[in-house]
Amino acid sequence: AVAASIEKLATSAEKAKTLTNEIAEAAAEQTKGVAQINQGIAQLNTVTQQNSAASEEIAASAKEMLGQADNLTTVAAKLAELLGVRLNLSEDSSANNKLMRPASADRPAKAIVKSPSDVIPLTDEELKRF
Repeated sequence: AVAASIEKLATSAEKAKTLTNEIAEAAAEQTKGVAQINQGIAQLNTVTQQNSAASEEIAASAKEMLGQADNLTTVAAKLAELLGVRLNLSEDSSANNKLMRPASADRPAKAIVKSPSDVIPLTDEELKRF
């Protein structure tokens, strides 16, 4: 009876050892999985920061382009004034002063330049050398 009890005890100890090894292997696999998840989260964080920086750069570029568009609208209005053409400039905030078609379609614009020599006062010989 003592021998049978010792045999049962040895068998139980062997099963406990096997289960402990399986638990250790599962814990090691779980540790690898957690490490991979942490790596993925770190990569997501990096990409999120890059996207944030890109968004800020795009916003700054859009603001600069809006300023340039406003300047271009001002230049176009001054040019139209010099040419005697009246322009419709939209006041709609979504259009941001978008340049519209000329309002003076019923009357022709006054021509300021009548010939190329008015713009480039060069003789034919000077033009050839140029």
